[in-house]
Amino acid sequence: MTSSTKAAKPGHSPRHGGVLSLAPFNEIVGVSVADPEGLIVIPFRDMPLVCRVNKWVPGPLDDITNTLELIWRVGGIDVVAASREFTEAEYVAEPDPISLSVPAHFMLDFDAVIELRYRVKQEGNPDVDSPHRNLRIDRNAPVFLLPSATPSFVDPDITASG
Repeated sequence: MTSSTKAAKPGHSPRHGGVLSLAPFNEIVGVSVADPEGLIVIPFRDMPLVCRVNKWVPGPLDDITNTLELIWRVGGIDVVAASREFTEAEYVAEPDPISLSVPAHFMLDFDAVIELRYRVKQEGNPDVDSPHRNLRIDRNAPVFLLPSATPSFVDPDITASG
């Protein structure tokens, strides 16, 4: 099969008239796929946020590179949180899914809904964005719902030793 006739993976479509369709994130480490808010909890809010992206088809070909970007959007403002450029050889050698991380400092002092997406750029073609994933950083201190509630240790030896 030549590079121009590669079959598309499920969830990915090759470029048709310059348009590429991208799948949602494969994984955002520490964020449950079942959580529609995309809550980023301790300890994941204090470290780089690892995002895994399935390879797209056809990927970079010949002498044309592809650039993968993580787009962090807060309050309608897009910022490139991380990016990586791939040649055809680098792309073929890269494990699938591809990991790229949002730096930890992006998650400091936020109390807002964040939209995270990835973008594939290729010279001569329009930039293509994945579906976005809403995220929220948990910066709220724990609270007790009942005034009589108190913290307790799971291990009774800790309680006894003080």
